[in-house]
Amino acid sequence: MARGSGGVGYWLVAADGGVFTFGDAKFFGSLGGPGIDQSIAIVGIAAVPAGDGYWIADADGRVFPFGRATSLGDAVSSALSMPVAAIASTPTGRGCWLHGRGSAAHDHEAVTDPSGETNGPPTPRHTTS
Repeated sequence: MARGSGGVGYWLVAADGGVFTFGDAKFFGSLGGPGIDQSIAIVGIAAVPAGDGYWIADADGRVFPFGRATSLGDAVSSALSMPVAAIASTPTGRGCWLHGRGSAAHDHEAVTDPSGETNGPPTPRHTTS
């Protein structure tokens, strides 16, 4: 579940990647439906702080952007302890954290120059909690 920016709406994501909106949260797309690999469980959704997009994460460490959420790549080949158990937005809103079941976090954040342009995919950082 992720809270919308207006404070009166939220998104829920199902294990198959379907997204459900409530209140003032807008729909930006989902992974549910025909042709989508349903063998990997979706573990969560994290909202862009402005409320104009969200990231969906699966247990293998893939991150799927929707709306204005930045495409950040994935953590499939990272040192993150798999499977991924949760996703959360970073405080800046430019990325997200993935949390593995082994108490390690994977920080996914875009690097932005002063002009506001995103400079490619992020350099993952790993922390332990």
